[in-house]
Amino acid sequence: MLRNPRLTLFVASLVALIIGSIVPACAQKAGPSRASPTAPAPTPAPAPTPTPSRNAAPAPTGKMTKVVFRTVLPGLSDDNPDTKPKTLYRLDNRYGRIEYPLDPATGVQALVVVASPDAWFVDRARGTGTHILDPGPTYNFRAPIAPHRGLPPEFLTLEFGRELDFVEAHGAKLRHDRSPRGEAVDIHEGDLAGVQVLVSTEAGTRRVLSVVLAREKTILVSVHYDEYVTDLPPDLSLFAPPTGVRISEQQAQKKPPSKR
Repeated sequence: MLRNPRLTLFVASLVALIIGSIVPACAQKAGPSRASPTAPAPTPAPAPTPTPSRNAAPAPTGKMTKVVFRTVLPGLSDDNPDTKPKTLYRLDNRYGRIEYPLDPATGVQALVVVASPDAWFVDRARGTGTHILDPGPTYNFRAPIAPHRGLPPEFLTLEFGRELDFVEAHGAKLRHDRSPRGEAVDIHEGDLAGVQVLVSTEAGTRRVLSVVLAREKTILVSVHYDEYVTDLPPDLSLFAPPTGVRISEQQAQKKPPSKR
């Protein structure tokens, strides 16, 4: 069980955001836990096999995407969890997985698994997790790059694995450049609501290398990719909770009606 109430709120909001119940104002990172970081975590009881919902996700039809990414911003210390690589998998519109590094402030090593309408938040450090059932009526895995940066809501559709789709939909202009290491790159540049969007790719390909959002001279978001592959064969074992984890149930909040 997650005993830190701020962390519990963060977990619920994070999973709700990822499975499509967009609540960006709540998806803030939790502050440090007041519990002693050196206290040993209790050993969980033998875990039952997690049971997915009856409305299981359909069989996948496309290729799987794998993205390994990290935040690169001036002023972030090397021990900041945002600077550590995170791994994301997505498949079709209903499958997703995000693996986070250990957060030394909270002692949580998060894993989010989505096979809509089912979603699981797992703390791999403690061997515990929470199962959330998306109430629908839509079942979509979402992976926004900047969900809580004070940006217009349109930026919620700027997602990992969908970066070029976003910038091209907003009239991107293409220019050729060189990376700091001298490699040829293509810069897909767009502007939305006064925010400059720069998506860098390997020259002549759609392999994304970085995404930068800037307003005037201020960098708002800077994400660099260590790995970006979009044509992997589906591996459904990635979209199920790990074995040996004690799973508790939590009811997802109903989605607000969509605005037209």
